[in-house]
This record gives sequence, structure tokens and C-alpha cells, in this order.
Amino acid sequence: MTERIKRKGVYREYLHSKEWEEIKETIIKQRGKKCERCSSRKRIEIHHITYRNIFNEELTDLLILCKKCHLKQHGYIKNNKGEYKKKKRKKYIRNILRVKKYKMTKQDKI
Repeated sequence: MTERIKRKGVYREYLHSKEWEEIKETIIKQRGKKCERCSSRKRIEIHHITYRNIFNEELTDLLILCKKCHLKQHGYIKNNKGEYKKKKRKKYIRNILRVKKYKMTKQDKI
């Protein structure tokens, strides 16, 4: 079993722990039970902005998001069938290269 798989298992256990439930309750009491991006009150989840302090998070390391915004935050997009799929990295990189090429061409013309 790889180290990554082991860490994922420990992380999943943590997300089902009483400690995590208390953290979720605290952040929701402080900030309200609504998405901090779109203000939706449906399917609220807690997102880790950083995993640097995992298992010992500060409330500033966390964000309240609805399911839709949480999926977007992790790079998922809705396809024409209404399903969420992970963005294809290749296409993303190609678009970045196209933008950089355009900027370079523009500078060369000046």
C-alpha cells in the first residue's frame, strides 16, 4: 500500500470524527450556514484552503462552500449532461500556452 493511499484513509477517518464535526459546527456558528462564494444554503461543505495544518486546522484555513462551488474549487466542471467531471489538464495547459504566445507576438510587433 502506498503512502498516499494510507494518508487518504487517515484523512477520511478524520472527516468522520467527532473532532471534525465540532470544527464544522464552530465554523458554521461563526460564519453562518451559507456558501462563502455564492451564498447558497444548499448542500454545505467545509473546504480546506490549505492542507499545511491538516488535523490541527485554524478556522482561517477553512472555507464554507456549497457542493457546486466546492467541486469547482477542486477543478471540476459541469458537462452538457449535468455531470461534474475533472478539468482536463492538457487543455488547460494548452490554453495557457496560447495566451502566452499571443502576448509574446504582441510584444514582438511593438
